[in-house]
Amino acid sequence: MPPILRLDNVSRHFAGLAAVNGVSFEIEAGALIGLIGPNGAGKTTLLSLVAGALKPTSGKIEFEGRRLRGAKSFRAVHAGIARTHQVPKPFRTLTVLENVEVGLQFGRKKKGKSVAGEALEVLKSVGIGHLAPMPASLLSVGDLKRLELARALAARPSLLLCDEVCSGLTENETGKILRLLCEIRSAGTTILYVEHNLRAIMSVCDHLVVMDHGQKLVEGTPDSVQNNPAVIEAYIGRKAVI
Repeated sequence: MPPILRLDNVSRHFAGLAAVNGVSFEIEAGALIGLIGPNGAGKTTLLSLVAGALKPTSGKIEFEGRRLRGAKSFRAVHAGIARTHQVPKPFRTLTVLENVEVGLQFGRKKKGKSVAGEALEVLKSVGIGHLAPMPASLLSVGDLKRLELARALAARPSLLLCDEVCSGLTENETGKILRLLCEIRSAGTTILYVEHNLRAIMSVCDHLVVMDHGQKLVEGTPDSVQNNPAVIEAYIGRKAVI
């Protein structure tokens, strides 16, 4: 099987600064891949490139064999790529159900399903179906993270880009979100997952890509990555530990 996502020497410059610099890797369909690195490594910029929010300065991104040109996020969604954001920004005056209904308008809707019916189905799949009539402004941090996932899943993506879905959560909430990601992956969705909680990401991912200063530092299994001297130096140099 060809990879679902291929990055070939991808770079993105901002006023001469290389936020992403010559990054290449592939993701097989059905995988749960972790993208890690110290603050400022370029992880979120890379997600924005894959999600179509930014154009690469150079290099090539291919999704399901088709080249992604960037700067048109809705095209990436239509192609089958959806993204969550580190800080959830729902439509706070809308209900939880209405927020997911908005997401359905831009995704690939199931035939024979009403918008409300499918939105409720997605909310139940992430464990907050009972909150459907509640205003989004009243949700806890944990439930906001679940709503963020629901809005992305409403697009019926083949590839889900997750940006720190466990940040700000308790250990118990983190465990629930990680189990949910594994369920999403088991249902057939490929996941590229950015997370600063290294114990969390290493507990669920098959393979890790490590970035530092905009470049790919190393990639491999969680065990090989956490024992790699270059990775240890990159984190310890920023007073962080793995």
